[in-house]
Amino acid sequence: MTKARTPLRALSELQLALDARLERHPRYPDLRNLRGLARTYAGDHEGAFADFVEALHVHPHYEAALLNVAWLHAQRREAEQVRAILREPRGRRLSPPLRAHLLVLAAHAAGGAEPALQVLETHATPQSEPESPWLELDRLWLLWQLGRWDGVEPQVRRLVAWIPAIGPLLRTIGMVGTAAERRAAFAGWGGCFLG
Repeated sequence: MTKARTPLRALSELQLALDARLERHPRYPDLRNLRGLARTYAGDHEGAFADFVEALHVHPHYEAALLNVAWLHAQRREAEQVRAILREPRGRRLSPPLRAHLLVLAAHAAGGAEPALQVLETHATPQSEPESPWLELDRLWLLWQLGRWDGVEPQVRRLVAWIPAIGPLLRTIGMVGTAAERRAAFAGWGGCFLG
């Protein structure tokens, strides 16, 4: 009888595989960043920070690791730490949409969805123009959290029109369908995205 692969078992296997690879390639920043993500999802935030910081030590301009450090601070409700990253020289070099995304996360960490939506609106382009995927998903997530269903459905349509490939994904997880199906899907999805 074969043991079923559960997400937690797969995560443990991933961490072991990354540990082995890092023994052979200790200064490879992508491996550090990946192990940091795996550690984050396993609940080992201190280990994750250590991996992200080491990835940045090896490659100071490694944008993915910098974003992951900021995101982890936001998850821990450390809004000022997110803002501090944006004040650093490497944080100031991030693209405007990524900087805006991190400001949204910091505002959410500090005060919740309403202040985060206000920050997003401050940095948003006119509604007729699509923004970055980060900001479009941020808008959807915040509208859902605030229960503004009249804004959620148009935002889903906007995302599907802008990125047609996302339509089947959103349909599969129930975000395109009846109002009851969408609300059930958002109930499951909203807790996963968290910015």
